Amino acid sequence: MSQSTFRSERAPVFKGPTFLMCPPKLYEVDYVINPWMACNVHRASREQATAQWEELRNALERIAKVLLVEPQPGWPDMVFTANAGLVRDGVVAISRFFHPERQGEELHFRKWFDDLGFTVCDTPAFDAESNAKIESRYPYERRIPVSESDALCFACNAINVSQWILLNQISSDLSRQLESRGYHVAQLRLTEFLKAGGAAKCLALRLSNMDATHSSLAALS
Repeated sequence: MSQSTFRSERAPVFKGPTFLMCPPKLYEVDYVINPWMACNVHRASREQATAQWEELRNALERIAKVLLVEPQPGWPDMVFTANAGLVRDGVVAISRFFHPERQGEELHFRKWFDDLGFTVCDTPAFDAESNAKIESRYPYERRIPVSESDALCFACNAINVSQWILLNQISSDLSRQLESRGYHVAQLRLTEFLKAGGAAKCLALRLSNMDATHSSLAALS
């Protein structure tokens, strides 16, 4: 079935890069569902997280439009809006969270997308053919290898808008490599969100279609 079959007539049309973010009013690390959380339960500062989130939002709003969804009590990880689903052409494949600690987010994100006119789809995970299609979009010469140390600082968890890259602090070597390819690199301190296993990309879900010219940061295995 073609993508156009799914598209709703009331689906929003975005002029330019547009992202969805959720204020960290209720953000907390109070359970463990990934290795990053294991040593950080109740160690995240909401005050610092808010300051870091605002810095990211301000940086992003200089190059894109930002829409907001309100956080909901009991779901502290809603701040990681990129986990809500995959979006393209007014259609969202909504996420089905594995961990009970995040499953309640689905209802709130589903309502937000539906209220804006998105077509909400429930799809199975990627199969081998789908993964091959994704890989085919990024030929080797457009892949940027990332060292283990930069990967552990969430360098791959970046927001890319045209020639701008917003991400957590990285090594000078990787920064130079990105700049040599013509990118403007904005390094932001996102340490409070690393404690939950997320960084720049996790904090902003792209609602508009991806730029055709962007490259892919790939961690070296």
